[in-house]
This record gives sequence, C-alpha cells and structure tokens, in this order.
Amino acid sequence: MLITSDYNKHEWTFFVKFDDPNQIDKFVEKIVVSLHPTFTDPVVTFTKQPFKVTRRGWGVFDIPVKIFWKKWTGLEPSIFSHFLSFEEDGKKSKFKVKIERAKIEANVGK
Repeated sequence: MLITSDYNKHEWTFFVKFDDPNQIDKFVEKIVVSLHPTFTDPVVTFTKQPFKVTRRGWGVFDIPVKIFWKKWTGLEPSIFSHFLSFEEDGKKSKFKVKIERAKIEANVGK
C-alpha cells in the first residue's frame, strides 16, 4: 500500500518575480506554468500577481513557464524552464527579456 504522505515529503513553492512588481500588470497578459503531469491540475495559469504555486511532492522535474506579454510590447510569448531541486536551498533561475524603450515610454504611463 502506497502511503502518500511518506513520499510527498517536500513542500515547495515556484514563483515568477519581476524587478518592478508595481509595473508588471502593464506588461504581462498571463503566465502559464506546467507542473509534472502526476500533479492534480498540472497546468496553472496566472493573470495577476502573485505568480506562485505551492505543492508537496517527492521528485525533481523541469517546470516550463510561458509568459504571454501584452500586445503593445510586440513580444511573442517567452518560454523558460526551471529545474525543481531540493538540494540545499533549492535552485534559482534568472532570465532577462528586452522590450524597446520607446514602446515602454509610450505605454507605461497609460
């Protein structure tokens, strides 16, 4: 007999954070996070902050993330991947996305 609590010993949180959280609603349409298919509801969609999900589990896996940008940015969705790890303090990934300054100046104040 499999006792779930014996195996799901790690509580973890995955999150997407931006340098300026006060402006992010003007840039991001939605964020889609795909967890391992063994999780209940493995695809999580965020349309507002905070962009984080907490689960319990026992194994490591890649977490694909797709960021959909507002149309005015002219950006196609960005796809990133983070490897979930339970070693030490876990793993962190950092990515940069460039948006033309002129587009930002024309749209951030709106």
